[in-house]
Amino acid sequence: SSLPIGPGQADFIPLYSPAVTVDRAAVVASRALAGATDRLDAALLGMGEDGHVLSMFPDSPTLKTLLIPTLTPAVLGVPAGRDGMAPSRERLSMNLPWLMACGTVVMALSGRAKRKVFEDRIMADPAIVPVAALAAHIPHLQVLWTEQSA
Repeated sequence: SSLPIGPGQADFIPLYSPAVTVDRAAVVASRALAGATDRLDAALLGMGEDGHVLSMFPDSPTLKTLLIPTLTPAVLGVPAGRDGMAPSRERLSMNLPWLMACGTVVMALSGRAKRKVFEDRIMADPAIVPVAALAAHIPHLQVLWTEQSA
């Protein structure tokens, strides 16, 4: 069994790079992660009121690819949404396989609105709904909920 590590012992691997495009930044981040480890020890996730997790946004053109459980762990670029859709800016996201291999995965939710979104989507199609994908493919997912919003 492994012993818990403190914050001073953690290794942080930044995903940001000043690459010319978000897709190039994703390649750089994928290489950095793969070069550092083949498995993350822990992931702490939040969820937006639109149901997005880890920049996996509903209706994003990269969503289905991010949620494919059989792909190699990678970081993908997430384009800015069109016509007012989220996200407002380009982002990077680790794909589902990174989380599936992770030792501990915790989703922290606060407020009744997010709890309702979570409960409404947990049994939805895991190919297109991030929360459902986490529940379907990560049996060790832990969900923490507090009633008060931060």
